[in-house]
Amino acid sequence: MATPTNPQAGPQFINQKTLKELATLLVKDAGLHEGNFDLSLEIQIAVGSLGPTPEQALPGALFGVKSIGLTRTEKPNVNTVDASIVNPRSAAIDQRSNVMQRTIAAGKAAAKKAPSR
Repeated sequence: MATPTNPQAGPQFINQKTLKELATLLVKDAGLHEGNFDLSLEIQIAVGSLGPTPEQALPGALFGVKSIGLTRTEKPNVNTVDASIVNPRSAAIDQRSNVMQRTIAAGKAAAKKAPSR
């Protein structure tokens, strides 16, 4: 990130993120471990007369970002994030998941063998 030499040049970003980095943060925050995701923006648009004075007003539009989120995608692009790469499941979570699946399967098998009343 370049630092402006002229303080009048505009704001200096703190902890600036690319679109892909922001999508990665959202994937991790949501606890997603599989699938491809793109960053999505919900935008609001307002139209009307805009200008410094009523005499100088022109037809115009204002755009505002209402929210930022993720959208699952089947067609990855340059900014798509693969959750299995940026937020893989840990071995401990996989092991607990496997134990839980075996326990559920054993319970179902036992329920089938149990005599009905």
